[in-house]
Order: sequence, then C-alpha cells, then structure tokens
Amino acid sequence: MLLLSLTAITIHGQSPMSLYFMETIPQSHHDNAAMAPRANAYISVVSFNYSLFSDVSMKDFLQQSGSEWVTPLHKNFDYGEFYDVIGDALNMGTRGDISALGFGFSSGRDYFSFQFSEKAVIQAGFSSDFFKLPDAGLPKGAMFDFSTMRLKAYAYKEFSIGYARELTDRLTVGVHVKPLFGQAIGMTDISNMSLSIGENQYDIRVNGDIYTSLPMEVYSKSGEFPDSIKFKDLEGDDYLNNYGTSFSNPGLALDFGGEYKFSDRWTFSAALNNLGFIQWNEDLNALHAEGTYAYDGVEVSASNWDDLGDVFNDVADELKETLSYNHTHDGFTSGLTPNMYLGAQYHVNHAISFGGLSRTTFQKQNWRQEFALSLNYNSYRFMALNVNLNTRIKGSTYMGACTMWYMGPLQVFVMIDNVPFHLDNYYDENGNKTQIPGEFKDLNLMAGVNLVFGSKGFRDKPMIGRNK
Repeated sequence: MLLLSLTAITIHGQSPMSLYFMETIPQSHHDNAAMAPRANAYISVVSFNYSLFSDVSMKDFLQQSGSEWVTPLHKNFDYGEFYDVIGDALNMGTRGDISALGFGFSSGRDYFSFQFSEKAVIQAGFSSDFFKLPDAGLPKGAMFDFSTMRLKAYAYKEFSIGYARELTDRLTVGVHVKPLFGQAIGMTDISNMSLSIGENQYDIRVNGDIYTSLPMEVYSKSGEFPDSIKFKDLEGDDYLNNYGTSFSNPGLALDFGGEYKFSDRWTFSAALNNLGFIQWNEDLNALHAEGTYAYDGVEVSASNWDDLGDVFNDVADELKETLSYNHTHDGFTSGLTPNMYLGAQYHVNHAISFGGLSRTTFQKQNWRQEFALSLNYNSYRFMALNVNLNTRIKGSTYMGACTMWYMGPLQVFVMIDNVPFHLDNYYDENGNKTQIPGEFKDLNLMAGVNLVFGSKGFRDKPMIGRNK
C-alpha cells in the first residue's frame, strides 16, 4: 500500500532532457554533479517530476491493415514489425520523485549542495517470446524463452550531498554522495524460464526468485507454494511511522560529473549517475522456485486465444504442485538504474547557447539511448528558456521545452519533454473516429520553486558578446 500510494503521487526519477543545459535552475546539477548552478546560494523549496516510458506506442499495438486497425490477436497483425520494435523484451515503466529541503552555496572555487528526495520506481519487462504465443501458437518443436521477464517496484528516501570543484579555469569536477533508505520493494530475479514443445508433452523449466520488503505475512509449508498472503493491519500514521520515516534498509549511491571549457565558445561535459544499491533488512520475504515440469500438452491454434488461456491455467495449477519452493526471510540487495550523460554546448554569447545531449539508461538485459538538440537562453534576470528536439533509438521524435521565471529571489520553473507532434485517427468496428497519440511512448514533466540569491554565481565569467 505504501509503495502504491507513493507511486500514485510521484512518478519520475530521471529528469527531462530540457533541464541539463538550464544552468540558471539549481536542479540542473542533479544531472551532472560538476555543473554548479549560476547562483551564489539557493534554497530548493519543492520540486517534483513525473515520467513514464514504453518501448511500444499505441500504433505498435493497433496496426493499420487496410481500412481497419488490428491488435496482436488479429490474423492480419504484422508481428515482424512488432518484434523489430521491442527486440528481446518489451520494457516499460514509471519513475518519480518529490524533492524538498534542498540548498546550495558557493565558496571560492567550491560549490556545496544538499537535497532530500522521496523516490518511487516501477520497471517491467516482457519477453518477446510471450507475444509469439498468439502469433505461432504451440507447434511441436518450438521453444519459448521467458527469462527476460522482470518486475521491479520500489520506494526509497535519498539524501544527496554534493560537492563541485573548479580545478582550473577550464575544468570542473563534481560528485554526489547519496545515502539511501529503502521503504518498500517487490522484485523478481529470473535466471531461467522456458517452454519447449515436444511430440507428446510440454517441458517447462523454471529457476527464479521473488523478493519483497513489504508490510505483509506469507504463510507457507516447507517446500510448497505459499498458502496465503496477508497484509499487516496498519492504520493512520502507522505507515508513516513504520515505513515513511524508517532507516532500516540502508544503501548508497554515487554520481560523478565533469565539465571542460574547451574554448570560449565550446564546453563539453559528462556524467555517470545512480551507481548504487539498497540493502533490505526489514519485513522480508524471499521465494525461490526451481524445477522442470512435463505437461501432457495438446495442439493449440494461434487463432484460438481461449485454448491458450486454458493451457496457461492448467500449467499454473500444476506448477504450484510440482516445482520445488524455498521460502525464507533472508536479506537481499537491489541495484539502482544507472544513467550516463554526454553533452556538448556551443555558446553564442553569455546567455544564448546550442546544446547536444546523449543519455544512456542501463537496465538489466536492456539499455535505452536518447538524444536531444536544444536552444538555450539563460539570462540573469526575468526568465530563461529551452526548446529542444529529442529522440531515442527504437523510439519517436518529440519536442520539449522549459521555461523559468524570476520574481525577485523567487524562481519558478516548468518543463516538459516528449510532446507528441500530432494525433492519429482511429476507427472502431462501427466506424466511429477517435483521435489518439499513436506514436506516444514517453512523457517527462518537471516543475519546482526555488529561492535564488546572487544569481550570477561563480559561473559569471566574461564571455563572447557580453559587455564587460
């Protein structure tokens, strides 16, 4: 319940790419620890993020075949095109954070910062072989590998302590040391899950684990599948007192960043973030399942989804009885999702620049690659603006934008990435038209309020086109 409630409130953890070159916004240094903001000091009142991503869009699931739209269960659905999009696994998820109690200040060539955040992450992966079942059915001699399937949902607190140092007039380096404290998690770790279709039987192999740290009790007999699961009866402030403020599941993460001013016009930067883990010690349940099961199968047609459903139900019931299970309460470790930034910035003058940015996100058995080109306007007074064009491999191309406004020391900013260019017309079986964002796969939103003092900061260097 705690995990679901946190996720409903805050969904993100990876900033919009619009933020990276917005050096008048203090939160920009979260993406690169070396990029200290243009402010002698700041207080982060509150900021929040929301994002979701998927390897497939609605148009990948709803393909146009002649005058109609077809789903993966239709005989005219083009599975070859679908597999080209998802590769070995279809990945999707949401990430979120809400940050407060942040501040930073400069001291000579040094910049110090601190930030507290609540974060939530949901990640899911579905093996491409799962989608081959309605495509090919269960023909003899076929083998399906589901080992890339995964689910991970967790919530945690993060304290970020940042330090940036201007080593020379050209080179700045920075680091964030981030103590973490886990609040809730549910995750799978599948080593092997496969289905082989023989002449007279289906051979099913399973070797995997399910881990949780949640307020629940799991009842099971030795070597058997759990009989029941019961969540603890916590009311009112019990969730907050026992989980929201808990420090029982410690962890640590590190961010590293560097920025090099190659010339008055060109600046290059790189960052490697979220290198870390959480050790889970409270309210633990771990279930290991292992074994091979032979099921006396029947011939199933790919066009008959009901037959496939009956087979899955029968197999699931039998697996509960035949696999070997081991239920423990041992501690376990979960990793974060690292990402890497590579940036290049061309300064027209002190306020206007063009930027190119690459972001790579590393997930288990998968990675995501995104690129952005941006026009950035960072003024000392009144406002700042970013407009960008961003795309990702096996994704779509979108527009993004960021705007920031000064009202005395009060700073307010809003940004959004991955705005769809257009809507597609979808016609149902009765000919009724509905407009859908057919190529929509990603969404990134961020907004916040800061108090900024001495907005020129130690980045206030004479530059091209600026009057001294």
